[in-house]
Amino acid sequence: MTKDRPIQEILRLATRSAHANRCWIETEEHRLIRSECARAIDGSGETVWVHGAKGVGKTHLATRISAEFGMSYYNCREIPKSRVNSFLESVGVNQAVVLDGFDAWLGDPVIEEFLFSWWKQKEACSLIIACASPRLDGLFALPDLASRAVSGMVLSMIGLNDFLLIELFNCQVQEHELDLSPEVLKFLIPRLPRNPALITDLVDSMDRESLRDQRKITIPWVNQRLMPHP
Repeated sequence: MTKDRPIQEILRLATRSAHANRCWIETEEHRLIRSECARAIDGSGETVWVHGAKGVGKTHLATRISAEFGMSYYNCREIPKSRVNSFLESVGVNQAVVLDGFDAWLGDPVIEEFLFSWWKQKEACSLIIACASPRLDGLFALPDLASRAVSGMVLSMIGLNDFLLIELFNCQVQEHELDLSPEVLKFLIPRLPRNPALITDLVDSMDRESLRDQRKITIPWVNQRLMPHP
């Protein structure tokens, strides 16, 4: 039964398959975030807070950093609020961690009290991944936690520019060994989503379509896939 298993084993999530492939495109902001994490790991022990819009690649970067520096990766969205306190007690203050989806824990004064108590004792580095900056008004219910959050390094993540998004798309297509006609590529390239996660989802969908139905990817299929859902 799961109650006998360590909480770390229950809560630590496997990296998504999209994060394990070779289509990693490193930018200057990636290198800056990585260097700040390296500095924190090597002695400062401070928190590095990375924020950016959904789908720009924050989790992808976080899982790579956690693997490189031996940090334990956790997705806060997968941890019930009723278990946050026991989770923090299990993690302890000397373990370097990545807390992805940190926004999911904010706004609840009780949970923020747990976080503040843990945070002020923490001695090891923490990488926090969130959509919002800790400087955003109204993000925190507890002023002391807000002050603690902005005292560390705060970095924004914009993501890939259009040129690099095309490079990511081409790499994903090669990884999946998709056979796309020149006509489909000509139609698709100018219409690619401006978001790495959506590009990965698109290529995954094309891969499933071609494998499941043994059909060529067509312009009508791509057009339908790219149409916004009502």
